[in-house]
Amino acid sequence: MKRERLTEKWVTDPPPNRRDGDVPPRYALARSDDTLYFVNHSDETLEWVANGSVGAVTAGDETAVTTAFEIQYDQVLPREAVKIDKFDTFFDADMLIQTDISVKSPARTDGVPLV
Repeated sequence: MKRERLTEKWVTDPPPNRRDGDVPPRYALARSDDTLYFVNHSDETLEWVANGSVGAVTAGDETAVTTAFEIQYDQVLPREAVKIDKFDTFFDADMLIQTDISVKSPARTDGVPLV
């Protein structure tokens, strides 16, 4: 998968469906067609953002698992989005995709998985 960083307003503006519009999210996920982005809404540059994804699909009694995929971006700037996964909206529609996103912030001493 080709790495991609975005700073366009459509992806870096806080999501509009928040209950409390005065409290913007620190991080968010944004989707555009077949691409999933991690968005840094904070005011700090993140040391790194890493994502690991794996998928599974069942057909009758058989289960197929995709090859694990990992990507990492260093120095993710404030209000910057990074592409963390890509999928086919038609062929992957019946697939379970698990994603594991970790972030290392200057305010923390270790990478902390987002829950």
